Amino acid sequence: MFLLSILIKHLDHKNVLKEPSMQLDIVEVTTALAQHVKADPSVAIIGAVSDAMRHLRKSIHCSLDDANLGAEIKNWNKNLREVVDKCLTEFAYKVGDAGPILNIMAVMLENISNITVIARTTISAVYRTAQIVASLPNLSYQNKAFPEALFHQLLPAMVHPDHETRVGAHRIFSVVLVPSSVSPCPSSTNRVSDLSRTLSRTVSVFSSSAALFDKLRRDKTSTRENVFQDSKNNAHEGEQISNGMLARLQSSTSRVYSMKNPLVPSTSDENPVNSLNKETGGWFSKAE
Repeated sequence: MFLLSILIKHLDHKNVLKEPSMQLDIVEVTTALAQHVKADPSVAIIGAVSDAMRHLRKSIHCSLDDANLGAEIKNWNKNLREVVDKCLTEFAYKVGDAGPILNIMAVMLENISNITVIARTTISAVYRTAQIVASLPNLSYQNKAFPEALFHQLLPAMVHPDHETRVGAHRIFSVVLVPSSVSPCPSSTNRVSDLSRTLSRTVSVFSSSAALFDKLRRDKTSTRENVFQDSKNNAHEGEQISNGMLARLQSSTSRVYSMKNPLVPSTSDENPVNSLNKETGGWFSKAE
C-alpha cells in the first residue's frame, strides 16, 4: 500500500511533469500493482485515492481547453484521464469501504471555488468518484441516512452561482443516496430488504435536506435584511453627524463674525451726539 502511495505521488515530481509518456507509464504500473494487493482501508491507500482524485480533476481541467491544443496533446490527455480513472477504480476496490472515500469527497468539495472552471472540474471529479464507489459496501455509514460531512459540503455546491455546478452537486447527492442507480442490481434475495432500507434512507435524507435548505434560505434572507438595515442606520447616523458638524461650523462662523463686527446699540433716528452724551453723562453739554 505504501508503495502505491509513493508511486502516485511521484507524478508531481518536477522531472516527471516534463515527461508525459512517463506519467502514463507510472499510472499504468501503479494500477497493475494495485490489482495484486489485498483489500485494506489503510491510511496509505486512502491517501492514494485522494491523490488519484486530484490527478483526475487535473486531467478533466486540461480537457476543457484541448480545442486549442494539438492532436498529440489531446490524445495524451485523453489517455491520462482513462488510466487515472482505472487507477482510481482499483484503489477504491482495495479500500473496500465507501465511507473513507466519501470523506475524501467531502474534503475536495470543501470551500468550493466561485471560479466556474475550477468548480466544474471539482464537481466532475467528485461525481465520477461517487459513481465508482457506488458498488462498494458503505460499512462506515450503514447506520446513517447520509454522510454528514459530505452532506454539509454538498449544500453550498447545490446553491453555487454556476448552473452546471449545481446540477453536478445534485447528481452526486442522488448517487450517494441511491447507489443502486449506477451500480449493478443486487440479488433477488436481498432486493426487498435493500429496497425498504433505501426508501427509508431516502425519506430521512430528503427531510433533513429540506430543513437545511429552508434554514439556508432564511439565513440568506436574514443576512440581506441585516445588511439593508445596517446601511440604513449608517446613513441616518451619517446624516446626524453631518448636521451636527454643520451646526458647529455655523456657530463658529457667527462667533468669528461677531468678533470682527461688534454691534453698537443705537436707533436710526437718534443723533450720534445725543447718544454720546448719554454714555458720558452729559459731559459734552456741560462743556458747552
